[in-house]
Amino acid sequence: MSDRKDGEEVAFDWKAEDGQAVLAGYEGTETFVEVPAQWNGLWVTKIGTGAFRDQLSLQEVALPKTLRAVEDYGFAGCRNLKRMILPQDVREVGAHACYNCRSLAYLELPQKLESVGDGFLKNCDSLKEVVITEEKPLSPGVVSLLKNLDGRFLLTVKNKGFSLVFPAFDFEYTGNAPAMRFITITHGAGERYRRCMETRGIDFGAYDSSFVIGVMEEQAETLLELVYERLAHPYGLSEDARRQYVLFCKQHLKECIIFADKIGDISFLELMEQEGVLTTETAREAVLAAAEVQNSAISAYLLDFQLKQGGLRKKKFEL
Repeated sequence: MSDRKDGEEVAFDWKAEDGQAVLAGYEGTETFVEVPAQWNGLWVTKIGTGAFRDQLSLQEVALPKTLRAVEDYGFAGCRNLKRMILPQDVREVGAHACYNCRSLAYLELPQKLESVGDGFLKNCDSLKEVVITEEKPLSPGVVSLLKNLDGRFLLTVKNKGFSLVFPAFDFEYTGNAPAMRFITITHGAGERYRRCMETRGIDFGAYDSSFVIGVMEEQAETLLELVYERLAHPYGLSEDARRQYVLFCKQHLKECIIFADKIGDISFLELMEQEGVLTTETAREAVLAAAEVQNSAISAYLLDFQLKQGGLRKKKFEL
């Protein structure tokens, strides 16, 4: 049953199921759609199978707090959908629910998510940030989903105000013909990092100890993104782990300057100063690196740092 009125572009099709409302379909051209919490006096608890499938105009959807489940292919093929926030009482997400949502960049997961169907986020190549409410405990659904995300993503823990970078990983299967066996080879440090996520919560010691593997497997830019997040928001960060991150920055000072230029934020340099990476001895190397990237804000910051440290002397002119 549709709730469309003449002249309206938004059209929902509904059905009643076990005394609750299921959104069975949508027809419209809106870029933003808000799903109501009630229909015909019934609470809306489910997005039905394929309800929003292949809606190419859809960019963002607001789902009601009453929602408990998203069925198979609920948003599959919504190629321009950029953001999704699953309400906190959602317990189940069906197979391929966001399949081929190629523009999906931001996803908030509910803490109570118990079941995630196969291929939920398959071909969601733009996913950059996943948000959860707490770092412990983690539901089986959340752990399963996060461990199977093979692309690089930022995991943000909203109530604690910190984020963790998870590098990408890939599998290669090679055959051993005489033994009739297949050997799995993992590329990238991401698989190792994902081991830190269990239902009891995030193991920060395991996360930080994975940096040794990260240094061997990952590019400097990915590592500096990770280091920046850990030092800027040191939740669960041990002193030994802090020292390893600081040492890495000292050994890759030029890359630090290039990274600061890329993110366009001198707060990374402020952090480097605070952690003792920038010193009187290293300032000249940093200034030379800043000259290469031709970033005036970074150069000005570093020159000011040298002045404060007494590394530069003002010239005196006599008349």
